[in-house]
Order: sequence, then structure tokens, then C-alpha cells
Amino acid sequence: MVTLQRSAHRSVPNPPADFPAVSGLGPGPLTQARVLATVRVTARASSLLFAAAHVSRAHSGRSWRPLYLLFVVMHAIHFAAVARFATVTKGRDLFPGGRSLNDAGGWPTVVGIYTMFFARAYTGWAAEADSP
Repeated sequence: MVTLQRSAHRSVPNPPADFPAVSGLGPGPLTQARVLATVRVTARASSLLFAAAHVSRAHSGRSWRPLYLLFVVMHAIHFAAVARFATVTKGRDLFPGGRSLNDAGGWPTVVGIYTMFFARAYTGWAAEADSP
């Protein structure tokens, strides 16, 4: 006689292979369309957080800092998505006007853009720390 025992822990089934994942990080093939969707979603989320930080600062003073930090984190995720998109597309149509990565100076240009963004974001953070 076979006795079935019930486990105290329930197992969570794996999502199906075609489970929709906007992030491009979930199950399913990593396609150019999925990575592009990630780039767009992270750009929009980043801009909303940036706007929310400024609105919060205008209305309440110091409570903008967590939103600004989230903006910087979201932009870091956006930059990772853009780098992934550049890898998937081999740099084609990465910049406005259909310019490729090679037309714009290659990976050093991308690193320069990322560096300038984070330097400016830090400068904005530090400058506000000194103001009343």
C-alpha cells in the first residue's frame, strides 16, 4: 500500500515557456523586441521618477532624495538594458537618426555617456546636500 504524504511546503509551478516578460529577463527567448521593450519601459520609469523627485522637492523639501535615488537606480537598469540592446543588435540603430554604435565612436562613447550621467547625478545630489 502506498501512502501519500502532504508536504508542509507547497511548490510553486514554473511559468510556461511563453510567459510574457517585459523585462527581457524572464523565461523565453531573448529577442530584439523584448530588449527594446525593456529599454523603453526603463526609460519611461526613469523619467517618471525624475519628475516625481522634482515635484516632491518643490512641495516638501527633503523627501525628494529617496525618489532621486530610485531615479538613479532605474537609470542604471536602463543603461544595462541599452548595453544589452547594443549587444543584441550589434550596435545597429542605437542612436537617434538610425546611427549605429560604430558611427558614434563605439563602446567608448557609451562608457562616456554613462560616466557623464552618473557624474552629473552625483553632482546634483551633492549640491543639494549643501543647500538649506
